[in-house]
Amino acid sequence: MDFTAYIAFAREKQKTCELLLTAGGRAKFRVVVHSSSLQFNLESYAYRQESYPYVKKFCERYTEIESEHPKDYPETRNASYLIGLAVALRTAVTTAKYADQFTRLQPSAGSLKKRKVTTTVTERDREIRDYVLYRAQGKCEYCGKPAFKLPSGEMYLETHHVIPISERGEDSVINVAALCPNHHREAHYGSDAGEIRKKLLAWLQNWSVKASVVC
Repeated sequence: MDFTAYIAFAREKQKTCELLLTAGGRAKFRVVVHSSSLQFNLESYAYRQESYPYVKKFCERYTEIESEHPKDYPETRNASYLIGLAVALRTAVTTAKYADQFTRLQPSAGSLKKRKVTTTVTERDREIRDYVLYRAQGKCEYCGKPAFKLPSGEMYLETHHVIPISERGEDSVINVAALCPNHHREAHYGSDAGEIRKKLLAWLQNWSVKASVVC
């Protein structure tokens, strides 16, 4: 669970005042984002707070064990709320109708011959890709133009590592952008590739500052 995406999603839920469910659906709460902590407001007017260092630890642990049981996070008494927010985030990004170049598409029927090849690839984090597509909301994060729709109804954009992994770029939401196919190809092969990288890095930096407070 990417920490920056987690806090950005919390800000989104704060703006809409949406009620979220704690782990197991035992209670409803709203989330408030502070400069150094998350606050969970219950319908009973009671509230809990969790500082960002512990939120970061939770995100790392949640990614590692993918457990929705509060007892598996003994370092915090607020695990039920943190899990509730994490589940809401995962549900939002996995049910959104977006796809990229790595999404498994239904192969078309045909008589082309197939052959087996062996190669080595760096596996991209599906959760990062899903969140970036969710963040883009069906629009290229470089030009702002709408994505095109696939036969499945999903909106198609391509996820792009602004600083390539081969150059030790991070596989994180602050280094991955959702681009239309034209600008994705141009970002790799165009004469303006350097300028596109510069503008995307500036946009991602600005987004990350607005989305979260890195402690």
